[in-house]
Amino acid sequence: MEVPRPTQESKDAFRALVPAAPTVTVRAMFANLAAFVNGNMFMALYGDQVAFKMDAAALERAMTRADAETFGPAGRTMREYVAFPLAAAGLDEWVEASLGYVATLPPKAPRAPR
Repeated sequence: MEVPRPTQESKDAFRALVPAAPTVTVRAMFANLAAFVNGNMFMALYGDQVAFKMDAAALERAMTRADAETFGPAGRTMREYVAFPLAAAGLDEWVEASLGYVATLPPKAPRAPR
């Protein structure tokens, strides 16, 4: 499996999309970046795409966009995620929808160190 590598410009654009909130963190994930709220991933950078975790209604609405795709790294579709080109217009709406949904999920307990 070859994981797409984001450019520094893509990383910077992704970080600019991530809301500044005390419960939101960004960390590296598979040579890309991901944003988490209370330990749950709500958005991810994957090469030149950004993916968002959505509830069913928002996901259905997002998939009506011509530039929307199902998110499936390594051929494994992630059911609750939609991906857009990072350069697409109007991503703030999906950042808010994704963060709002994922913030309602139970917090994930931190992993025990190996």
